[in-house]
Amino acid sequence: MKKYTLMLILLILPLLAYAFPFRSVEPGKTMPSVQLKKTDGTNFFLSPDAIKGKGLILLFWGADSEAKKRRTIEIMEILNDVAKSNQEIKVAAINAQDCKAEVVDQIAGMVKPVYPFLLDQERNAYNAFGVFVMPSILIVNGQGGILTGFGYSNNIRDKIETQVSVLLGKMSEQEAVENHKLHVATKTTNEEKALQHLTTGLRMDNMGMPDKAKKEYIKAVELFKSAEAYIRLGLIYLEEGDIKEAEKDINEGLSIDADLLIGKIAYAKLCIEKGKFEEVIQELNALTFRAPGNYSVRYTLGLAYEKKGDYKNAVKQYKKAFELLQKEALRR
Repeated sequence: MKKYTLMLILLILPLLAYAFPFRSVEPGKTMPSVQLKKTDGTNFFLSPDAIKGKGLILLFWGADSEAKKRRTIEIMEILNDVAKSNQEIKVAAINAQDCKAEVVDQIAGMVKPVYPFLLDQERNAYNAFGVFVMPSILIVNGQGGILTGFGYSNNIRDKIETQVSVLLGKMSEQEAVENHKLHVATKTTNEEKALQHLTTGLRMDNMGMPDKAKKEYIKAVELFKSAEAYIRLGLIYLEEGDIKEAEKDINEGLSIDADLLIGKIAYAKLCIEKGKFEEVIQELNALTFRAPGNYSVRYTLGLAYEKKGDYKNAVKQYKKAFELLQKEALRR
């Protein structure tokens, strides 16, 4: 067991982000129909036929942490603006995490949504759409076809407003993609310097020099709020046993970019350290479908099983992680 763990720790490499936060639907397909509830207990049937307009923006949200709650409220306020200024576009918010009534009421009271506020108590939407990241947005055209989806990021308003333009026919999907590329490509001087420190930190990490990597990550976040730098810094604190500091930095990174794969893995490792094995195992098993070729996901899942005492499944996941790692090495 220790042999697998040590080998994989030494060879884990930087990870890539993924963008589409749903595992049961995909762009180009028709959205599923689901039965939901309004907050007053009445039924609400969500289906392609019910759109009757230029399109639909769906928000899937949960609030089991302050970071998620903060991101959710920000998106809901943006969607209020969209719904008020674009009558042709439908908007709905779905609580896909079955939050407690007082949490739902608190958020509804703060935001005062002007669109349907729906409850997924039977997890119909959660399963039908395969919600993988929360909060997340799904964009659907007027015929019920899925255009795109994305989780929270620090340019979430730009992303939503760009998709509104696509739904209204003011911008093509290709122009939306180019607009996003232009936004990503435009960096300030501080962003460029922060990226240099992040890159150096990653190199130090891979060379087994966490102390030097830590200094580089700190410099990176001082210059610019980089999601990956925060998360990498949090992982080092986690290795040092500083759970409080690790949690702060990992949550900060996820609040900037909830779609970052390494952020999901870091959060899983944090939960493992806090003894939340069942929750982590469920989430990581789902993550293996979203990132089937990623060895770090398998390694972290193995770690969760090992900490739980399920050594049979732990060895199975460690072996799978090592096989994926070997394939990755052969491709380089």
